[in-house]
Amino acid sequence: MPSALHALALVGGLVTLGLGIASWFTTGGPANPTEIVVVLDFTIGGTLLTTGSLIGRARSKESRLEAQLQVLGQAARRMSAGIEPSDVGLAVVEEIRRVIPYHNARVYLLDGEGLTPVAFEGRFGAYEKVDVDILKTRVGEGFTGWVAREGTPLRVDDARRDPRGMTIPGTDDVDESMLVVPMRHDDRLLGVITLSKLGLRGFDDDDLRLLMILADQAATAFAGAAHLAETRRLAAELRQLLDMSSALSRSLDPKDVATLMAEHLARAVGAERAQISDWDRAGNRVRTLGCHPQGCRDSIADFYSLADYPLTARVLADGVIAMVDAEDPDADQAEVAELRHEGMRGLIMLPLVAKGEAIGVVEITSSGRPTDDPGKITLARNDGPRGGHGARQRPRVRGRPQPRRP
Repeated sequence: MPSALHALALVGGLVTLGLGIASWFTTGGPANPTEIVVVLDFTIGGTLLTTGSLIGRARSKESRLEAQLQVLGQAARRMSAGIEPSDVGLAVVEEIRRVIPYHNARVYLLDGEGLTPVAFEGRFGAYEKVDVDILKTRVGEGFTGWVAREGTPLRVDDARRDPRGMTIPGTDDVDESMLVVPMRHDDRLLGVITLSKLGLRGFDDDDLRLLMILADQAATAFAGAAHLAETRRLAAELRQLLDMSSALSRSLDPKDVATLMAEHLARAVGAERAQISDWDRAGNRVRTLGCHPQGCRDSIADFYSLADYPLTARVLADGVIAMVDAEDPDADQAEVAELRHEGMRGLIMLPLVAKGEAIGVVEITSSGRPTDDPGKITLARNDGPRGGHGARQRPRVRGRPQPRRP
């Protein structure tokens, strides 16, 4: 409202000033002192109104910028307090609303070539109820994907007519304005923030600049949350290793050690089962040493011929890590048959290595697809059990994952 009044005063002052000057010239100049006073009144009045309006506009803009700076400071503190990505995303959409009015806001995080929404807020009509799953997109697709690919902020005055955009399935094709900016941290793209507003030319350059500042703050907050999550993961791994070492110190029997290790490995990767076997090179077979849970031991054979399981043989011979998904048509059929017999879907096989040679294999099975979390695989590799040919050996797991899915 103050800005509108200032604009009105400015227009009124200019009109008054113009009338004063125009009357001077159209009448051939003042004819008497009274007319001089009238013209001067018009001129001075118009000048005062114009000057007052300009000063008022400047003060209004200064007050607005001061308020925005305060909000930005508060926003940075709140975003940085988030622990989970969803917490940070919620803070982002709520804090943006305090400085940039919108009808819809979405915060995406980059996941490979995909962009996954971690926060969404709709504040008007069709924007209020949107299935979050249909908001997922990919780099290069739509305005959000375009910004992710190009790394350039975007202000769109008419989204419906811009060829870079695409209508979200299940939503109406309406007149819409958009702001889309990348979130970067240490020159690395973390995600994208997208704002929408019904109507044309709903955002201006000041809004874009503010959103870019908020995006930088959000990127810092997301990076901090990721670092905290990594720290917690490492702490959990250390606790697991400590528990494992404590349990192993109470037994020297290789089968007891293998059973304990199988339990820790299954828990480390969140799997239902784990089995540890040593390699009988002369007999071209593996011998079952231990498993988790122990109740499944009766259903596991004491020996398995490697001639029947070529992928297991390759894990031992080449020292690689193999992953099998029973729903993958290209997966090793012998391992798939075994998984289906056990009612499982995913399998991870890791070689046990002592003094540079494979001495056995760890098999971790789950009812879901095999994990591709590098942190969990690394923990399983570093948890290499003691045992196999004797309690004094300290084999380790080596190799890189060899996915079985195309």
